[in-house]
Amino acid sequence: MVRILRLGVVAVFAVLGTRSLSAHSSEFIGAKLTTGPGRQLTVEITADYGENPMITSLNEARTSILANLEVQTEAGFVPLDMLAPIELAKHTQPDRSSPLPTDPSDKAHQLLRGTWKWQPPHGQKAVRFRVPEDVVHSTIFWLNDESLPQDKRKWSMLLGGDSTPEIPLPAEGRMQIPLVIGVIFVALATFLWVRRT
Repeated sequence: MVRILRLGVVAVFAVLGTRSLSAHSSEFIGAKLTTGPGRQLTVEITADYGENPMITSLNEARTSILANLEVQTEAGFVPLDMLAPIELAKHTQPDRSSPLPTDPSDKAHQLLRGTWKWQPPHGQKAVRFRVPEDVVHSTIFWLNDESLPQDKRKWSMLLGGDSTPEIPLPAEGRMQIPLVIGVIFVALATFLWVRRT
């Protein structure tokens, strides 16, 4: 029954579009995934503790951020803190990469953002996230792909118990063959020079 209600909420937002979301964007927790150089993963979770009626203090914002997402590992889904320490920072403006329309007045907001950065294990080809079942906040999750226009970037609304599909990771870099040959040549030349001396 709960799952049916959740699907109904998602369907309503899909019909009304992001314009209707903008009116209440402060009531959502934002979660952004960015893939950086060397396959570094960065997750940023933002909570509004000034206008969200369900988060009324800085401490509540911090608690909500810490409990908001889990990441799938070989051991199952684990809190982000199991992979990297959190960096917390206050902000006054929403993330401009968010799929939700931002406040055109540029007024100051009371936002807290938690950031995690980590390197996925060698051989991992995809990553997946989940909102724990007991989380009461709705989460807007999006991929920060700067190669795409903002209206083409993938995003979804996650409720407690929902998870993202598997998100492919960039292929792992390989040393170029000429570089490998060069390293071997230098090592061999050094070895022969040492033997002669």
